[in-house]
Formats: sequence, C-alpha cells, structure tokens
Amino acid sequence: MYKENPTSESLCLWCAEPLAHGQSVIHFLQRRAVCIRCERKLCLEKKCLAIQNLKVHYFIVYNEQIEELLYRYKEQKDEACGKLFFENHIGWIQRKFKGYKIIYLPSSKEKIEERGFHHLEVMCQRISIEKIHALSKKNKVLQKHQSKENRANILKHFEIDVSMLKNTDNILLVDDVCTTGGSLLAAHTLVLPHVAKVEALVFTVSAHLIEPQRNKEQ
Repeated sequence: MYKENPTSESLCLWCAEPLAHGQSVIHFLQRRAVCIRCERKLCLEKKCLAIQNLKVHYFIVYNEQIEELLYRYKEQKDEACGKLFFENHIGWIQRKFKGYKIIYLPSSKEKIEERGFHHLEVMCQRISIEKIHALSKKNKVLQKHQSKENRANILKHFEIDVSMLKNTDNILLVDDVCTTGGSLLAAHTLVLPHVAKVEALVFTVSAHLIEPQRNKEQ
C-alpha cells in the first residue's frame, strides 16, 4: 500500500520514493505520478490490436509488475494507484477520441461497494471525455474463473440502456485489463447497433492476444 509521506515532498505512487530523484524539468511540470525509474519499468507505449472487428488500444502487455499493480489497486483498495494507469496519456486520449463518449465495462454493484470506489471511474476521472453509464451487469461474473467457451456467455450477463445512446455517434469502451476479449466483444455487440463506431481502450492486454497478430505481420 502507498505509505504516508511525513514531509511535503511528493512520492512516487509505485515505489513510494521521492519523485524529484532523477526527475527532469518536463516531468516536474507535467506533475507525473511515478518516478523516472518506475516509468521506465512500466514501459508504456501506445499500441493497437484487432479482436475480431473491434479495434483495441492498449499500453502494455500483462506481466508480473502489472499483476502486482492491479492487485494493489483493486484488491488492496489502494485508490491512489488509479493515477498510474492513463495519467501520462490523457492528452493523447483526448485528441485521439475527440467526439467520442466513454462507456465503462460494467462491474457488479457488490464489487464496487466492497472496494469502496469504481476502479474505472478513478482511472478515467481526469480524462475530459463525456462518460455515459449505458452498460450494467446483471450479476457477479468472474471471467477469470470461467473456461474460454463459457466466456461467450458473458453477453447474457450484460444489460444496455439504449436511451443513454441517443445523439451518440462514437463510443469508446474502457476497461483495465483485456484477458480474452470476451467482455469487450460482448459490450461491442450490444452497443454497435445503436451508434456509428465503437473502439476500445484498455491499460493492459494478455500476451496470448498479441501473438496471433505478430504472426500475421511476419
């Protein structure tokens, strides 16, 4: 968990060391949430892959460091970690998806209440794009505990409020992790008939989703 700072010095949200160590003037002015060393460890780059007909933008392939970060954020309820995800790419996100509206992949009410905050809302709170709550989850479904075949049934657990999509042309689906693409594709199936265009933005994707695309490019 993020430790208290007894001084007024800003600390890195990842390693809890002073941000000023090795920080450039540009980083200082941009008020980065992580130190230079941790930023290099995260190695965030803007990338894109296609899952069936859905274009998915992401920043890093899932690894042990990301697993640790997500566990700390979501399971240990370290809300301050929310700044570590999209913070350094807010400008790009707002330019790239100008004219879009954001829809979060739904979480169960029970999980949000247990955690004490909506993890996607915290991650996106500084992104100046309109958010609409058009999707909801009927009940608690843990995708990671299902077989690949059963994940296709995720669609049955999602509900859509079509009235929220009035006067909307472009939608950006947002999630933290894309493991199989099942949840994103279910959301895409529900939303696309009511708008002109749907794309997705996630922080991290599973490595096995990258390999098929690499093979095609070779």
